[in-house]
Amino acid sequence: ALLREPRMPAARSRLEFARIATTEWLEWDDFAHWYRTTYFEPAVALAGRVPAEVARVCAGITGERARLDAIRRFVQDLDPLERPMSAGALAPMTADETLAQRAGGCLDKAALLVAMLQADGIPARPALMVSALHGDFDERFPTWSFDRMLVLAEVGGESIWIDPAARWRPLGALPWFDQGRPAVLLNAVPVSAGAPPATESAGPEAPPRAGSAQILSTPVSVAA
Repeated sequence: ALLREPRMPAARSRLEFARIATTEWLEWDDFAHWYRTTYFEPAVALAGRVPAEVARVCAGITGERARLDAIRRFVQDLDPLERPMSAGALAPMTADETLAQRAGGCLDKAALLVAMLQADGIPARPALMVSALHGDFDERFPTWSFDRMLVLAEVGGESIWIDPAARWRPLGALPWFDQGRPAVLLNAVPVSAGAPPATESAGPEAPPRAGSAQILSTPVSVAA
């Protein structure tokens, strides 16, 4: 609500400056915890075929960065599937399903990439983003407005951003529409003692987890 001040213009004259959005979450931490536990983590957990695929993809490759690059190229080279996030596709296929189809949309490839990197001992986290192709991100409204999911991997103290749906670019290079954009990093936050477990039915009413979300800016690189 607006607090009235002396000589404030009439309300109707301020309507053109009003911004209204529907959301069921008060904080990004609430949203991030709900999305990760409801949709993303179950897709990564169903990854029985992943260790064997990692062993095949990384056969004869040594060095953490080189193995990351091999896994990254394998996932990016899978055939694309039209499952637009902006049209309401929230749930990724499981990592096993994406491997079986040898194809996936942005969410599917992100879940597979995180599953494969984690199976190889490389820390990786998903991040939701509104690309320059889709519009602007408004940090004030925690709601689903995304069209892209990136993956942030950690190797040797270096943070490397990966767009799993973008092909034919070197490790660490993002397409132009991913660069310099705010991204909501989804962190895995341990459940505190005594807190109720998150379930799919909990939806937006799941208990908030401080630190579940970080809003970071993606890097800008010459290779676009």
